[in-house]
Amino acid sequence: MRFLAAACILALFTSSASAADPRWIRIQSPNFELYSTASERSARETLEEFEQVRAFFLNTLPTKDQKPLPVRIVTFNSVKEYAPYRLNEFAAAYYYPGAERDTIVMSHGGSENFPTAIHEYVHLVVQHAGLKPPPWLNEGLAEFYSTLRPLGGKIVVGDIIPGRLAGLRADNWVPLSVILAVDQDSPYYNEKNKAGSFYNEGWALTHMLSLSDEYRPKWKEFAAAVIKGKDAAEALTQIYGKPVATIDQDLQYYIRGTRFLAGTFDARLEKVNQTFAAEPAPMFDVKLLLLDLTDRLGKEKDAEEQIKKMSAEQPSRPEPYAQLGYLAWRRGGTGEAQEQFAKAFELGDHSTRMLWDYGRMIESSRPDEAVKALNELTALEPARRDVKIELAAALLNAKRPEDSVSTLLALGGCTPEEAPRCIGVATYAYLKLNDRVKAAATAELYQKYAKTPEDQRRAQEVLDYLKQPERRVTVTKRVQTAAPPIDDDPGRPTVARRSAKETSDTPATLAQRIPPLSASGAFAELICGNPAKVVLETADGKKTFAIEDPNRITITGRETGTAELSCGPQKRTPIRVDFKAPQSANSDGIVMAIHFEP
Repeated sequence: MRFLAAACILALFTSSASAADPRWIRIQSPNFELYSTASERSARETLEEFEQVRAFFLNTLPTKDQKPLPVRIVTFNSVKEYAPYRLNEFAAAYYYPGAERDTIVMSHGGSENFPTAIHEYVHLVVQHAGLKPPPWLNEGLAEFYSTLRPLGGKIVVGDIIPGRLAGLRADNWVPLSVILAVDQDSPYYNEKNKAGSFYNEGWALTHMLSLSDEYRPKWKEFAAAVIKGKDAAEALTQIYGKPVATIDQDLQYYIRGTRFLAGTFDARLEKVNQTFAAEPAPMFDVKLLLLDLTDRLGKEKDAEEQIKKMSAEQPSRPEPYAQLGYLAWRRGGTGEAQEQFAKAFELGDHSTRMLWDYGRMIESSRPDEAVKALNELTALEPARRDVKIELAAALLNAKRPEDSVSTLLALGGCTPEEAPRCIGVATYAYLKLNDRVKAAATAELYQKYAKTPEDQRRAQEVLDYLKQPERRVTVTKRVQTAAPPIDDDPGRPTVARRSAKETSDTPATLAQRIPPLSASGAFAELICGNPAKVVLETADGKKTFAIEDPNRITITGRETGTAELSCGPQKRTPIRVDFKAPQSANSDGIVMAIHFEP
């Protein structure tokens, strides 16, 4: 009996320890890395499904992956394990893009969750293809393709989702105009009691437009217009010739119908013939992973304590120092952030995000180190033109104007979007080299492509300087022929005196005035606070710029030179923002000027 009791107690303690500290495994396939607390069988099934879905989309979609990043999948064994890392109160899975990798997080894995896996992978495909659908269409497409299944040598998509259809028929109807206007900050996107209507109606509208006899003929035209940024309500009215209220009624009739079509592809889900080996996941890597999942504002203090413990545990790993750098940057500790990034870089951190942020952060203060970081980033991402332009600026700051010019010439020209920064750096590099002919030519281009008064002023400053006759500073050495004055030094050269204007406008001083960074896009939102923030929708996604002092910002494109703005969403007005390097990771930069496009 004593032996039996001891065995039971041992089993109890073993069970408790397992529940408190789940066993993590890691499985690698050709295109995915999976971390899981579920069984090896479930993890392998999940990985095989993702490989199959990836192959399907790669072979059937005309738009190929423009951003081939590593993809990390995280699956849990229970809702309880998943709960601390869930995106909101109702999402059973989610996808989020990153600078170095994309991550898909699922509460469960295995074949029974195949639709969830497809849903999240569709978001990844859309992101990688550079498409920008509105939220209702993004989620509608993901749900539409989540029904993907093989049938007789073909792939069928668009099966009715019983739960969605039942919800549509039972819940109070939300006007379609409301669903079309939902953004990622809307309660319909984030609150459990409202999100059901958003997801249900978004899926139903996507299904009707793409498969119904009446709407299918113009579906591709409509989808292309909306993805390019056209307002969905306006596009529906123009392309289908009906007001949104009428389409709303059509959708309500559609979901109460008894006949629904599906779509087919001449393709098949290829069988995965490879067995992927599972291994215990290193706990240090698991901790880094979980910290990444919980990297949310408001938890910095707890995260910092955990990261410091990890840094002490393995001081040779660079990742904790990089994370400490980002935490310091968020709270405005730029100096501390630079120190932590420097440690991470020294220990071999090759993450593209850190190299980009660190390189720009020290571009002026430590240009030689910035050149090293940006050179390494260029080797990792040779197609990134923005990195090469910043490398040219760092080389100019490092007193290497020849290399700066060579780096820019290797680009084969600058696009109009790049021109203010790219040609501006070239102008100052030629000034530094005292090549007045090329400096004048690039300064004229700089002025031609200038988008802001600051760019215009800088270009004109260079042109005005170059119009003046070339001046030389005469240096002579006195020859001692008689006893010099007591306070004179016979070995000291004398420099010809120049005016204050001559002293300030020289190639050396002008070359230090590198033009600011800039970004163009649609003015999406003004977030009021301390500081206020401008949210800009660009081709690379949303960017946020902090307003430190509204009185010191240059405004152009408005007759009064001022802009009276209300807090909240804006009318997507085209603007260009000039900015300097951010002091906090909470923004992409500090606003210097806002140019309202005509």
